[in-house]
Amino acid sequence: MSPFTVTEAHTRSEINTIALLIQKANRTPYRPFVAIQTPFAPDHPTALRLSQDWFWNNHMHTPGIQDRETGEVVGAASWLVNEKNIFPSPMQKIEAEWWPEGEGREFANFVLMQAFRPRMSWMRRGCVIPNILATHPSYHRQGVASLLMQFGEEKAKELKLECWSEAEGGAGREGARFLLEKHDWRSLLEYCIYGTKENMSEEWQELCHKC
Repeated sequence: MSPFTVTEAHTRSEINTIALLIQKANRTPYRPFVAIQTPFAPDHPTALRLSQDWFWNNHMHTPGIQDRETGEVVGAASWLVNEKNIFPSPMQKIEAEWWPEGEGREFANFVLMQAFRPRMSWMRRGCVIPNILATHPSYHRQGVASLLMQFGEEKAKELKLECWSEAEGGAGREGARFLLEKHDWRSLLEYCIYGTKENMSEEWQELCHKC
């Protein structure tokens, strides 16, 4: 019997627990892209509270992985299940409303538009996308991420939809690309994301350094 159980989160309490796990997991090691995808605040407690609100208001299919022995949530994902095309034509600008107005939001918009332009161009039909996956740092390499992948893949198979994901390269066996290749996902293209631009302010340069 597997040491883990997979349960889709539906209640506010379940989503709050998953939001905290995702923030913790993606800081050990630090994954800057998740910081851009989720709410920003000057202090960590406020950022966590805002993240809980954001995940509650935006979750679609959110599986959680529990340790069968302890009951602790040790993995979670946010899967976008789109049964029809959600990307308008012409392509619209991304607005990171979960960031405060100002240069920080402009930076998030700038980076996210580069990151998500391929999905917005290619997937103009129903599709299933793993938006965020996270595993508790103490449970790496124990099959938690594969269970999260299987959850979304089964949704796609049930609805006869294709899957799409972005994945960073160069992270070795801990990287998302390694996980996708393990599940026989095929690489379609490679591209770089830049935070730099001309005439950067000090705040913009600091965001480039952090992210």
